[in-house]
Amino acid sequence: QRAFRAAGAKSIMTSLWKVDDEATRDFMILFYQQYLKTKNKFESFKNAQLLLKEKYPSPYYWGAFVLSGM
Repeated sequence: QRAFRAAGAKSIMTSLWKVDDEATRDFMILFYQQYLKTKNKFESFKNAQLLLKEKYPSPYYWGAFVLSGM
C-alpha cells in the first residue's frame, strides 16, 4: 500500500489473502456496477460485498477485500 500511496493513489483496494479468481472477478464487476450508480467508493464496496455474499456465503470469498483511503 505504501508504494501506491507514494505514487499518489487516493484509494486502494487490496485483499488480505488469495481469493478464488471467479469470486474476485464477480466482486470487481459488482463493485464497478455499484460505483457507476452511486459514485461513492465506500457504499459501492459495501454493496458489492453484500451482493457477493448472496452467491458465496462463506466470508472466505468476500471478506478478504479491504478498501482504504479517501
